[in-house]
Amino acid sequence: MQPPLTVSPTQTMRSRGTTPMPPNLQTSPADKPYRFVSLPDRAKKQPVTAGQECFDHQRYTGILSLTLNVETATLVASGIIALGTDVGLKEPLVKTAIQRDRQLLIPGSSLKGVVRSAFEAITASCLGLPQAKTTSKKTLHVASELAKCGAVKVSPEQTLQDKRNSRLCPACRVFGTMGWQGLACFSEAVGTGQVTTSYMPTLKSPQPAYQAYDNGQQQVTGRKFYVSTTETVPENKKNIPTQTAKPGYQFKTSLRVTNLSEQEIGALLLALGLENLDQPWKLRLGSGKPVGFGNLTVQVTEWTALAGEGSPSQTVIDRYRTYAQQPGSLTGEGLRQFQQRCMAAAKQSNYVLGPQLQQLTHILTETNYQPKEQY
Repeated sequence: MQPPLTVSPTQTMRSRGTTPMPPNLQTSPADKPYRFVSLPDRAKKQPVTAGQECFDHQRYTGILSLTLNVETATLVASGIIALGTDVGLKEPLVKTAIQRDRQLLIPGSSLKGVVRSAFEAITASCLGLPQAKTTSKKTLHVASELAKCGAVKVSPEQTLQDKRNSRLCPACRVFGTMGWQGLACFSEAVGTGQVTTSYMPTLKSPQPAYQAYDNGQQQVTGRKFYVSTTETVPENKKNIPTQTAKPGYQFKTSLRVTNLSEQEIGALLLALGLENLDQPWKLRLGSGKPVGFGNLTVQVTEWTALAGEGSPSQTVIDRYRTYAQQPGSLTGEGLRQFQQRCMAAAKQSNYVLGPQLQQLTHILTETNYQPKEQY
């Protein structure tokens, strides 16, 4: 007697003339290294109160000094393959990081992109695209209430007040959009510490057809963020040797802000992961995020005020009337109270959306996910 014939689901799908779903698209969402933050009902677009052209003394202008602490091996790639001996490493060839004088660097634009993504997620900000193409046969749509902020049109007849009257969402007002210069700017982050070699697996291209991107109504599920981890995938010398900052490495940078309200300062601090000042969440930066690379925490070390909280003068022009006048600064307990007050104002005024903040906090503090080479 012959054993019964068994037919796999894939064979059944082929016999019906349909294409089986690739294994990586059948993966449970819990097995993926990323999660989604839900979208708000609409983008809250308002006129701009003040731009870069002057100082509004009812708002905050100054510099936040930041320290970025590397928690897992981090690589901001330069795109250059170099001899290991040229960068002080033993491997014959190494994928290098952006660097100067043997110290690693993070461009300000890279930091701005990471923080802006978090800022967009926790505020009622617009989406960059009206729709997302997943395959040639399927397109995910975005609600019109979340449409991208229109470019601020520039013409010889346009006045400064015309530009201010343009309605922009929170993220576009703070970080900028076409025709509008943002009010927050990161400087280049300069590293100090030990540089080492890590072995990064070859990563696959994104799979936009993956079922989790669709909320079931052919609309985008939400904004995608990679979960934080406490370690990278196990070292495998068959993988790509890369020049990385090892845990304990630090980057120093600054964030200059102009004419921001207390709520906007608070939202920026929350986007940096500082809701809990003693246990900040981990920002995900650079290459290899799916396999555990690029976990960093942020610490604000000083607030140097040019106008607003901590400023010793009523107007910025006063600084230039005497050689003795110096910018005011907050450190220690004064700085801590300033941060806590701004973040509380952002949450209490609903400038920061509670559910979205909670979701993002969970994603970027989750540490039980174990990264793997294939997912």
